[in-house]
Amino acid sequence: MIAVSSAEAPVACDGDNPNEGPHYRVTNYFGDLATNAESPQGFIVEVSPLDPVEGRSRMVRPHFHLLRQYQVFAGGEEPSIGKHDVQPFDFHYTDRSTPYGPIDSLSGGVKFFTLRPRADTSRRV
Repeated sequence: MIAVSSAEAPVACDGDNPNEGPHYRVTNYFGDLATNAESPQGFIVEVSPLDPVEGRSRMVRPHFHLLRQYQVFAGGEEPSIGKHDVQPFDFHYTDRSTPYGPIDSLSGGVKFFTLRPRADTSRRV
């Protein structure tokens, strides 16, 4: 496994996701976002703040993955996951095949680090 610093971490996705709507950026720190593998996976997701034109928050819609994962919230103003407000450095654990979300960015955007025991490219809605 190779891990990199934030200066070297490649941006895996940057733009509007047709399934999500918001502007987002995914930066890969270890593992591969494009390949299922037996090695651990870690990446940070940054979702833009409130949509200035439509005046609504941006969110990651409810979904689930086929393996367990942790998310560590690293930034944002008043973000929430489901009905719960989160603060920086709050941990969220999701068991495999367990739906969670939405992750709402509200006015200040949201940033969270996702950690998985092995790489996974699947996502189910």
